[in-house]
Amino acid sequence: MTEQQQATPGETAQNEAARQAVILAFSIAGVLLMVAAQRAAGDPDFYRGLRMRWSKAAERVLARAAGRLWAGAERARRAYEGESA
Repeated sequence: MTEQQQATPGETAQNEAARQAVILAFSIAGVLLMVAAQRAAGDPDFYRGLRMRWSKAAERVLARAAGRLWAGAERARRAYEGESA
């Protein structure tokens, strides 16, 4: 037969604190989810506005990337023309 070790009061307190931290984290996530759901339910244009914000952010990122690519292509063109001239 194996004997189970008794947890010390410090270990018990640490286990309880870890358990409560996990409960707190899930509670906060649940509250944030409920707030988002209530906002979505209360505003008929919530998803439209969300889509517009995401598309505007994507447009900015893609425009920045296109600008960098254009600048790189211009540098390559100038280097090519410099070598061929």
